[in-house]
Amino acid sequence: VAWLVELLRREPQEKVLLICRTQAKVLALDAALRKLVSLPVALFHEGLPLVQRDRNAAWFAEADGARLLLCSEIGGEGRNFQFAHHLVLFDLPFDPELLEQRIGRLDRIGQTAEIHLHVPFTTGSAQEVLARWYDEGINACARNLRGGRELLERFGPRVHDLAQDFHETQPTARAALAELIAETRL
Repeated sequence: VAWLVELLRREPQEKVLLICRTQAKVLALDAALRKLVSLPVALFHEGLPLVQRDRNAAWFAEADGARLLLCSEIGGEGRNFQFAHHLVLFDLPFDPELLEQRIGRLDRIGQTAEIHLHVPFTTGSAQEVLARWYDEGINACARNLRGGRELLERFGPRVHDLAQDFHETQPTARAALAELIAETRL
């Protein structure tokens, strides 16, 4: 949360879309942010009625509307936010195609600037494994991904097992991650 607050302070005029997996995480982030900063934040999650989700998305789209839209996974598909240039992937999905869907919310016709992807993670965590595999292994953050389902079928069990047991203090885990990245590098 402190990292997110710093990002918002560094980019005071920018719209930021944050996507995470669950409604619970959206609500927790919203509560934590309200204690630390005063800025217009809109929520978009499955616990809201459709009409309220539409209103919140429209408020985010307004030039003087919400600066931050906190979305659960349902915000990762179907909605277009090409007016925003910052995407925070607060937690990464296990499926590369879901990652591409999330990025595609901003990477649309009408996007007028470079998209900045932000992937915060704790060193030695399962999220580090996913972030490094997506970035260094399959280059999913820099280009359109092809064959995401095939990559998941082929390497998913290894990625999953490594993420589950990954600890930065285990040299064997770091070596296994480097080997996985080398094998999947595209």
